[in-house]
Amino acid sequence: MFQLILIITNSSIYLLSIHFGSLFFTVHKITNDNIDIL
Repeated sequence: MFQLILIITNSSIYLLSIHFGSLFFTVHKITNDNIDIL
């Protein structure tokens, strides 16, 4: 079970995945070149 959190800053967008039951979390940085705003 995990939860996805989007953190939007002025220059980039971070995708924060928190994995419950584990002692780690991953942060994925999404730049403006890699994402299309719908």
